[in-house]
Amino acid sequence: MQMQRAKKMAEEWDKYSRLTGVCCDSDVWLENPPSPYHIALAVKAAEFQGKIAGSRFLRRIREQVFLRKKGLNRYEEILKVARSAKLNIKEFENDLHSSRPIKALQCDRHLASEMGITDLPSLVFFHSRY
Repeated sequence: MQMQRAKKMAEEWDKYSRLTGVCCDSDVWLENPPSPYHIALAVKAAEFQGKIAGSRFLRRIREQVFLRKKGLNRYEEILKVARSAKLNIKEFENDLHSSRPIKALQCDRHLASEMGITDLPSLVFFHSRY
C-alpha cells in the first residue's frame, strides 16, 4: 500500500514539474519519502522568525527534498536545514515543540478550504485597495 501511494506522489510531482518548470526529482518518493506534515510544521515554526527567515528556510527545504532527494524525516536533518537558513535555533526548537505551528497550519488549511482550493500546489493572488 505504501509503495502504491509513493508511486502516485511521484507521478503527481512529475506532472507539476512539467506544468510549472520547477526542477524536482520525484524519485525521492520511492527512495526516501518525506513527511509533508512534519516539514510543514517546521516551515511554520521558521515563519515565526519573520517572512524573510521563513522564505529562506522553505527554499533550503525545497533544495533538500527536490534536488538532493532528502526525506528530512529525522529531527537532526530539519535542524541542519534551519542552521543553513540562519535561523535562531533555540527559538526554532521552542516554536517547533509548541502548539503554535500546529495552530498556524490549521489556519492555513481552513483558509484554503474557505477559498475552495482543492489542488496543490496552488497560487493565490490577493488584490488590496488603498
